[in-house]
Amino acid sequence: MPHPAQMAVDATAKLLGVDVPVVPSSGDPAFVVKAWPAGETELFGAVSARTQRGPITLLVRVSDWATPLDGDRLTILGEERVVSGSSDHADALRLVWMIETEEAA
Repeated sequence: MPHPAQMAVDATAKLLGVDVPVVPSSGDPAFVVKAWPAGETELFGAVSARTQRGPITLLVRVSDWATPLDGDRLTILGEERVVSGSSDHADALRLVWMIETEEAA
């Protein structure tokens, strides 16, 4: 049986997450992760309305994305973004990445 913390992360991803295509900067094949906003619950509405131009912090399950790298590209509701800087674990059990993104050039 999964750890209760893993079950909570999975439930959060299912409830708040949207499918986000990822194109790794390494040239590896593209894949899709479930991502949800860190803190700001209206994030995806802001992106779709093209009002969010600064950095956006996403939360992604480690089980979906083993190693986010600087330069990896994501698409959130049609808007291209790029991982900027290092990614950090958002929790003590290392179940979730906290990923900073910037608008892609």
